[in-house]
Amino acid sequence: MSRLNLLSCGALIIIAAGAAGDAHGEAVAWDDGVGTNDRWENANNWNPDGVPTSTSDVTLGVLVETIRIDAEPTSGPVPVLFANSLTISTTFPFTVDGRNTSPFGTTYSILSLTTGDLTRQDVAGVEGNQSLDLDILLQADGHWDVGGSGVLSAYRIREGGLGGANKTFTKTGTGKLFAELQLNGVKTFHQGAFQGSINGAGAATI
Repeated sequence: MSRLNLLSCGALIIIAAGAAGDAHGEAVAWDDGVGTNDRWENANNWNPDGVPTSTSDVTLGVLVETIRIDAEPTSGPVPVLFANSLTISTTFPFTVDGRNTSPFGTTYSILSLTTGDLTRQDVAGVEGNQSLDLDILLQADGHWDVGGSGVLSAYRIREGGLGGANKTFTKTGTGKLFAELQLNGVKTFHQGAFQGSINGAGAATI
């Protein structure tokens, strides 16, 4: 396997080819329960009913439609959301909105990913732009397989407290990811495009 190694932004970045995998949890899918609000933390918005936990493989599929999933704090401390892994399986544009602006500044709800993994499937049709306005914590080395068209954006992707520091991040799939990466481990970009910033060192396009 040929590899181009770039020492950039204080971290090793690799453009290569390959894939990865992790353990599975129980399946939980967004179904936007009838007569409910669109809050992530509403148990009736999921199938089966129940707010996802750190062992839940979460899917945002066709029932997401063109909506704003509300994940921002209503009061008190910044919410922490959980998933074992996250799969996006829809062409609809949507936002998981964890952004909260107050007189004291802007905060983002946290999504803790146990496996560190995300998959956006390349389903039939043209994907709209999809946004995770969340502070995403990888609790293990992350593998993000971003397929399809349209931009997948995330506010920030950074290391969680589990599994030690220096977590790696691998981007595969032909789609474009826009995010702020704050990870000390090796970043590997196999396919598609990445745009954003890496470890606070300014704009980066790969």
